[in-house]
Amino acid sequence: MPRRAIATALVTATAAAVGLLWLTEWPLGVPGEWTWERIRHAETDRADSLLGICQAVLVTAAVVLVTWLSSRLFVDSRRPAWLSRLGRIGALLALVVTGFLAIHLLQESVPSGHGLARSSWVLYYPGSSGYYYEARRVTSLESFRERYFRMLKDPDPHRRTLHLGTHPPGLFLAHLAVRELCRRSPGIRQAVLDWRPRSVRDAQATILEGGRPLPPVDEAALWLATLLTQLAAATTAIPIYRLVRVDHSPETAWRSASLWLLVPAVAVFLPKSDCLYPLLATTAIWLWWSAIRGGDSWRAALAGALTWIGLCLSLAFLPVLVLAGGLAMWMNRKGRFARGRLLRWSAASVAGLALPTLACWLTFDLDLLATWKANLSNHAAFYDQPEHPRNYLAWLGLNLLEVTLAVGVPLAGLAAVGLAIRFRQQAAEIAGPAWGCLGTWGALWLSGKNMGEAARLWLFLMPWACWLAGSALHTLRARDWALLMALQALLTVAVIQRVSGFHFTGLAG
Repeated sequence: MPRRAIATALVTATAAAVGLLWLTEWPLGVPGEWTWERIRHAETDRADSLLGICQAVLVTAAVVLVTWLSSRLFVDSRRPAWLSRLGRIGALLALVVTGFLAIHLLQESVPSGHGLARSSWVLYYPGSSGYYYEARRVTSLESFRERYFRMLKDPDPHRRTLHLGTHPPGLFLAHLAVRELCRRSPGIRQAVLDWRPRSVRDAQATILEGGRPLPPVDEAALWLATLLTQLAAATTAIPIYRLVRVDHSPETAWRSASLWLLVPAVAVFLPKSDCLYPLLATTAIWLWWSAIRGGDSWRAALAGALTWIGLCLSLAFLPVLVLAGGLAMWMNRKGRFARGRLLRWSAASVAGLALPTLACWLTFDLDLLATWKANLSNHAAFYDQPEHPRNYLAWLGLNLLEVTLAVGVPLAGLAAVGLAIRFRQQAAEIAGPAWGCLGTWGALWLSGKNMGEAARLWLFLMPWACWLAGSALHTLRARDWALLMALQALLTVAVIQRVSGFHFTGLAG
């Protein structure tokens, strides 16, 4: 397809998405099953709303400008290799800082109650997650272990099939570790409390227990957990860069990583744990793919260990395993991955997964295999509950639209173009990721495992769009790339200012 036609299609699709969100009242989901709520600017002060939109525009414009100017460091030059490498490392670290600040300011740009103020409510109340709520009740690891396994087999299907029964114990323990850090270190606790914006202080003051406010240790732990999740989301840009760099130039990898900072779903769904997963999942895929392309076996072992950590947080990481296996088999089939290397890669990967699992069983008497099986069973039973009706065919089409808006129409379009470019390539190293990503995501999509909330639940897959888009970004001139970033920024502002990622009614239930 000619470049002009692609540009016209992306502009038209982006304009249609903005119009859908702002000029219509079409439900963002399936009424009676699941819908995302629109943020109602008319219900807030008009001046504040306009100021917030202007702030979001300025923040995204700054991201575009900073990443465009920094891209010069990734173009081949006559500078010494060590100096170029040092400059690129500094630029990547600056990209993380830019992303962290941009995500922070974008959240603060939306109307009151929908920005950073929501963070403590989302993490604390059982209605939105409940991991912190359960973690703060822990008196000992043994008592937690007993209560967790009782919860997995809770006779109440409503409790068993929601957040608490469908997730492994990692999230509970992560929140417990953050809370213990704040409890045992007064210095850290006070520093975190002092860094809270006014909106967060005011929101935390509304959380009452028996008519009394939360203790300072809980206020600090909730805000620290928010900051760590936000940092993990911004840091995902680095493994995206490394993953794209395996197949493309440093400049193309930089462009792909920069686009991650403008993925709307990140700002919409923070501080949910789903925003943690892209960092682990993308780092694991980078290590596996680089090992397949010629790296040492330790990379595969480390990828396995990172995926094990991910599986202790959420079984959403299972598709990551499927993609890694698919990439290895594809390269072996095409003669680019010798059988001996495949066996060593497989053994290292299995070791990275199996050894921590065995250690948990021997040290803590924790059978993770049985735990994961119970989590899968509970998740499968979610749609069997009468209060969660789902229409498979309706969600089959809607999930495509939802994930396109969540990733951003320009980035989704680039990923599709990159996919087509990779399919036309004869080299197995180029086509492999296209078949692997499309096959893995397609199987997940057709399985109906996620009928509703795909924009959030598929966050861990969204860096794959940046990966696939690399093949399209490789062909763009600097000016075209800057315009594309501006288009993505426009869509990001439109989404985060209009879509609420949380239902605050009944949150404490």
